[in-house]
This record gives sequence, C-alpha cells and structure tokens, in this order.
Amino acid sequence: MKKLLLLFTLASSNIFAQCNELFISKYMRGQGNTKGVEFYNPTANPIDLTQGRYSIERYKSNSQTDAIDAIMDDSLYLRGVVPPYSTWVLVNGQDSANSTPSSPQPNPAFQAIADQLDLLYGTHGANVGQPMYFKGNDCLVLRKDGVIIDVFGEVNCTVNTAWSSIAPYRGGSGMGKWITRFYLMERKASVKGGRIPPVAGDLTSITEFNPLDQWDTLPRLPATATQADSLDLFSLFGSHTCDCFTGINEIGALQSAKVYPVPTSAQLTISASENIKYIELFNVMGQVTATFQNINKDIFMINTENYPKGIYFIKTHTISKKTLINKVIFE
Repeated sequence: MKKLLLLFTLASSNIFAQCNELFISKYMRGQGNTKGVEFYNPTANPIDLTQGRYSIERYKSNSQTDAIDAIMDDSLYLRGVVPPYSTWVLVNGQDSANSTPSSPQPNPAFQAIADQLDLLYGTHGANVGQPMYFKGNDCLVLRKDGVIIDVFGEVNCTVNTAWSSIAPYRGGSGMGKWITRFYLMERKASVKGGRIPPVAGDLTSITEFNPLDQWDTLPRLPATATQADSLDLFSLFGSHTCDCFTGINEIGALQSAKVYPVPTSAQLTISASENIKYIELFNVMGQVTATFQNINKDIFMINTENYPKGIYFIKTHTISKKTLINKVIFE
C-alpha cells in the first residue's frame, strides 16, 4: 500500500527540496494502545534501517498536563529495509497475553499491517524502549546515527492532553481542537523531508509546533469532528503521497516489471518474478487513476480501453515489498 506522486514541474521551490532522508509520514494515537507511526523513504534507493542505525525516541510528559522534558525516555531501533518511495510502519506491540484494562492490546487489525512492532509494556530504556506508548502530547524524534532527522512536537513545554490547532498549539483553553489524539495525522505531500531543530542537535531550539503546518488530519477536521472519527483508518497506513518522486527522471533507478504490448490499445499484461500484491496506475499529472488490490499472482491484465489515451505509469507492488515502475502508452 505504498503510494507516490508523479510530478513534472520545474518550480523554483524544488531547489530547496530535500527528498534525501527518511521522515515520519503518518502518526496516530488511537484508543488505548492503538498507536503507531509510518516512515517514508523519499529517495530512489532502498534505505537499510539497521545499517543506518535509525531510531525513534519518545520525550514524554508524565501526565496530561505535565511539561515534556528534554531528556529522552524511550528509544527503539528500527529494523528492516524500506524500498524506494515506500513506507515502514511501526505499531505498538502490546499483546493479548500481557494486556490489562489500563494497558490493552492495540486493535489487531492495526498490528496486522505493521512492518515492525514496538516492544511490550514495561520495556523502558535507550534503544530497547517502547516509544509507541505515546499519549498524544509527547514529542517523537527520529534519528539516524544519533543525528536528528525529524521531530514531531517540541520539548520543555506543557501540553494539555494533545497538540491543538490554534497557537501556541499546546491544548489549552482557546487553543482550538486537540488533533494529535484520536485523529490520524498524515504529512502533506509538499513536505519532502524531516523537521529539524534550527540549532543542530538542540531540541530545545524548537519553540513552537503547529501540527497543521506540515500535517493534515484524516478525515479532514470538520467543525463537528469527534474523537472517534479516525480510529478505523488502518488501511491508510503503508501508503504515502509525496512530491519527491519526479516521474520519468527516477524510472532508471527503479526495477521494472514485464509489461506488454507497449503501446497497447486493448489489454496490457503485467508480469513479475513473484506474486503481485497490488498495482497502482498513474497518469502524467501524478493522479492515481486506478488501484488493483489483492492480486496474489505473478501476472495481471488491465483493460486499457477503459482509460483515455496517453502516457501512464504502472507501479507494481510485490509480496516481498519490491516496487516496480513502468512507463506505458495507451493508444
């Protein structure tokens, strides 16, 4: 379920695009321990999380109204390889055997889509902790080899229950809605890299966290929104749209499936060396034209007569998480 956005633009703002390092792309603090984050690889190359010693840290407040300390409470190393323009999902790992009313197992449907589970309750400490027990008013920090590459929140401040929608965004009276508690947060497609402190390595130099500056809520936050509005959006994890993918310039860096005939005027066949999980079809504007789910075989056919003539991109996802990109022409 990894999405991308195919962009064909020469906008001057691209000069400052990062697109070179892992960052946090989704965040959800649901009911109980149903909590997790998604990381996105915005590059044309796989990212080996283990080799890069990537870690996610939690800087916590001890209650709903205590200040967030600048001293890290829990940290966990990420393990695995994130394919190009793809995601890695980390979910709270509490299991049913160790669950209690005060520390329940997360929704099993959420745990099922995870690439990695956090450690069990009670496993505190640096590099072996449980950062996915965040409460919605904690600060999360992503590091590579000890260097800060993304920050969700801020430290040395008091946040009432959750980060909110009106400055100074700390959940107090008159500060809008609590939006980092019981909402799924997704990084905007225009965000191409992590949020780092203005003073390198100094978390205390971040003085304000506006969650809506770089993030959207899913579903979008209406005036009548309730706490339960986004708790069943687990299928949206493992999929992120980002402007970093520059379409035709990146195709040479990615593996391709076998597609034929090209061009085609009737039926396009897509063949891979292993079973295909799902396929996404994009037009040249970067819009998802169609998604074909639950394929579970190594060959698939698309009736191209159902689509306007033109250039398309096929993104094929295999069961081993390979990402295959093909440029095709529908006549």
